[in-house]
Amino acid sequence: MPRSYLKAALLFPLLSLMLVPAALAGSIGPFLVASTTPTDGITGYAFDPASGSLYTSTDFGQTIIGPGGSFSVSTVGSLLDMAFAQGYIWAGEGNAAGGVSLARIDPNTGAVMNEYDLGSETLGGNIIPFMASGVAWDGAGLWVGNNAYSGDELAAGIYGTSIERFTWDSGLDALTLSGSAFTPWPDTFGVLGAVVTTGRTPGGLAWNTATNRLMIGTDSGDIFSYNPGNPSGGVTFYANTGDGGFVQGLEEEVPEPASFLLLGPALAGCLWVYRRRSAR
Repeated sequence: MPRSYLKAALLFPLLSLMLVPAALAGSIGPFLVASTTPTDGITGYAFDPASGSLYTSTDFGQTIIGPGGSFSVSTVGSLLDMAFAQGYIWAGEGNAAGGVSLARIDPNTGAVMNEYDLGSETLGGNIIPFMASGVAWDGAGLWVGNNAYSGDELAAGIYGTSIERFTWDSGLDALTLSGSAFTPWPDTFGVLGAVVTTGRTPGGLAWNTATNRLMIGTDSGDIFSYNPGNPSGGVTFYANTGDGGFVQGLEEEVPEPASFLLLGPALAGCLWVYRRRSAR
């Protein structure tokens, strides 16, 4: 075979891979990160691996952008971090009234199917309604982080710090707490509930399918890794965004279906070249 054809057969598959869209800005390792600094208008991500669709929530508003365009969402609160699970987008809600903290949204129409009250967290004698700042799906349950703020004068500056796991019963349309609440960095309190030491507050959450670990964004730009299979091991540092902003959105980045479609011809081309050269 002429050398020019050999080069073309080898270069075309490689060029086809180079045409795959680059990862979105704000990636750290295999994760998409939305930080408050710099402000990029994104508060959360949700990825549907079945269709390869990526959804983003925007700027503490009520808008979701998906593969078919954007749609307004009539939730009680503003949209925060999100996750895709069991055919729906699950979005945390900020500034919501009446205890509502998590919404289930139709990814095709933006219709709010239901909103859920996840209860409250007691810190230093202060009851703080749960506000879902971070949401992640581990394949069987939803992990939700609390970032609610207490306005109590004696406990000014207290934020929710717990992370809980819920399972959804589609027949009853009910979320049930699965296991005990997990508090990575608990606050320390003194007399009359006054804060002595303020712990970190969880931000965006993501599930690492490669390691079966929960990834936890924080208010200081740090991202930590937690192994539910070894709770006594605590959390370990993973990375820092470098901007010191609040990690409000976190999602594992999965290759788009187009990447896999191009990978097939690339590998087939390389195999064809190998066989032609071996046959000489």
